[in-house]
Amino acid sequence: MCKIELELSTYTVVRELQLFVVAESPLAVTDDTLELSNLCERYTFVTRVYLKGNEPPIAPEVTVYASYENEKGQIRVVDKSVKVPLRMLLRPCPAETSAPFSLTIKSTEPVLSFSQIFPEFVGEFQSRQITNSLGLQHSRSGQVVTLLAATGAMQNRYRIQSSDALAVPLVFEMLIARLKDKSPKTAEKLSCGLSQQHLKLVQDNMDAHFESRLRARAALKEIGLLTTQLRNIEKRMLRGMRERNSRSLDATGLPALLDSTYRAIFAHLDQIEAARAW
Repeated sequence: MCKIELELSTYTVVRELQLFVVAESPLAVTDDTLELSNLCERYTFVTRVYLKGNEPPIAPEVTVYASYENEKGQIRVVDKSVKVPLRMLLRPCPAETSAPFSLTIKSTEPVLSFSQIFPEFVGEFQSRQITNSLGLQHSRSGQVVTLLAATGAMQNRYRIQSSDALAVPLVFEMLIARLKDKSPKTAEKLSCGLSQQHLKLVQDNMDAHFESRLRARAALKEIGLLTTQLRNIEKRMLRGMRERNSRSLDATGLPALLDSTYRAIFAHLDQIEAARAW
C-alpha cells in the first residue's frame, strides 16, 4: 500500500470543488472522491493506493482530476498524474535464461547498466552468470520478467522477456521512461521489435474481441425481437382481462409464454455483459 497526500491550494475562492482519484485496475484507491463547497486557502486530502486482484498492472500511474467553479462562474478542470513506487508493484528475483514472450529495444548509443536504470532493484539477485541482467517479479501475480542488456558491435540493445505477455508492459514502460530521464537524446533513437509469440497473441485477442462484438450485436437483435413479442403478449393478456373472458389466463398459456420471454431476455443481457467484458 502507498499513501498519496494531495495538497489543494488556490489564490482565489473556488466553489463546488470535486476531486476524483482514478487508478487503473488492478490498482485501487481507498478514498477516490472529495467534494468541497468552497476552497479558500489550502486543503490536504490523503488516500492510499493498493493492489486488488492478481492481474499484473499495466501502468503504475494514478491520475487526479479536479473540477471547480471559479469566481466568474466558469467550470474548470485540472488533472495531475503521479507514479506509485515500483517497489510496491515489483520485487527483485533471479533472472530467467529464456521465455516465450520477448521485446527487443535497439539503441544507437551504448546501453546503460541496470544499476543505473533500476538502482532500487539491483542487489542480491543480480546474476553473475548473465552479464548485466535483472529479474523482476510482480508482487501479486508472481510472474517474472527478465531484462538483459547486450553490448558489442551492432548489439547495443535491451531485451525484456517473460513467460506471461501481460507481465511485460509495466517493465517495458518503466524502462523507456527511465531511459528518457537518463538520456533524452538516446531515447529518441530507440526502436522496438516484437517476438512472433507477441504478435500472435495480439492477433488472437483482436479476433476474440471482434467475435465478442458480433455476439453482443446478435444478442441485441434477439432482445429487440423478444421485446416486440413481450409487448404483444402483454396486450393480449390486458385484452383478456378487460373482456372478462371466462377462460382463465393459465388456460391460454400466455403466463408461461410471458415467463419464458423474460428469461430469454435476461439470458441475452448476460451474454451482452460477458461479450462487452472483452
